[in-house]
Amino acid sequence: MEKIDKNKKKENRYLPGQVIEGNVMKNCEFEDFIDDYLLSRLVEDTEKNFEEHYFNCPCCFGKMVERQELISIVRNIRELR
Repeated sequence: MEKIDKNKKKENRYLPGQVIEGNVMKNCEFEDFIDDYLLSRLVEDTEKNFEEHYFNCPCCFGKMVERQELISIVRNIRELR
């Protein structure tokens, strides 16, 4: 029988951008701003508020990194055509 190490850190099985409240996964309320921020579509005040938020929110920051990589890939594919 395999022993369980209770001191071992549990593996995170959730995706970046998901917040756990109790036993329920939910996305950050600011998540909808990510794409518009990366594509420079937010008005100045909204952009500043979002920047203040995502630097302090690991969920949004993780999704920002993922989406920025995706946007870079798409742009590179367009340039190859």
